[in-house]
Amino acid sequence: MTIHVNFTKIEPGDHLCLLYDEKESKLYTEILFIVEGLKENELVVVCDEEEIVSTLNEVVDAESFMERGQLVFLSKEELYLEEGILDVEKILESIAEYNEKALIEGYKGLRIVGDATWIQTHPKAERFLEFEAKLNRFLPLTRCKMLCLFDERKLNPDLLLKLLQSHPKVVSGEEVSLNPNYIPPELFLKELWKDETIQRLIERKFRKELDEVERKFKLLFHSPFDAIIFVKDSKVSSCNPTALKMLAIGGLGILLAKK
Repeated sequence: MTIHVNFTKIEPGDHLCLLYDEKESKLYTEILFIVEGLKENELVVVCDEEEIVSTLNEVVDAESFMERGQLVFLSKEELYLEEGILDVEKILESIAEYNEKALIEGYKGLRIVGDATWIQTHPKAERFLEFEAKLNRFLPLTRCKMLCLFDERKLNPDLLLKLLQSHPKVVSGEEVSLNPNYIPPELFLKELWKDETIQRLIERKFRKELDEVERKFKLLFHSPFDAIIFVKDSKVSSCNPTALKMLAIGGLGILLAKK
């Protein structure tokens, strides 16, 4: 396997991303990032739904690194979605714990690589963007190097742009370079939360209007002056007490039995 990307100059605290449009380039980059970490005596954590161990074995003895605990594979549920919830603070705490584990066990540092293309279909994608932005404050405090992978063919343009803007460095061709589209976390989060604030205001207004409609309906339904009868498929499905009284029917059960 021929791999070209130069990862030798990345440093602890670096937060990189690769936007790929073919499986081979993604796989080559991921394998090289992992192998460099193993050679540098770093604890390496991999979060990828794709099976890469067999390919990795073409370059190094992956099983031996896994047996001694230097190479760890996690599912997205284990790293990002504990109990199915995307909790930003818990993910950061988990990374901090792996960073501490690496140092306690004598490794030079921690290296994490993950493919998070799945975020396209997650209902809380904005929480993941928040996580990516906060990483840029958090990682420089650690000995961690992190590479995020995204399949640009499966992401909508708006989400793809925001993911790109949340990474200070990008893998481009054979080099790791500064990202000209990068937005510092303070500005990125301000813009992200502005959009969310507008959405929350819209949702709050909608809920308030819905609650008011429901309140008025309840007042009408329990009105002593108006008979209300609901009919479905030519059968009575429900009615209010006033309807029962006006029709002189003993109970709702009797009315429901009528056609």
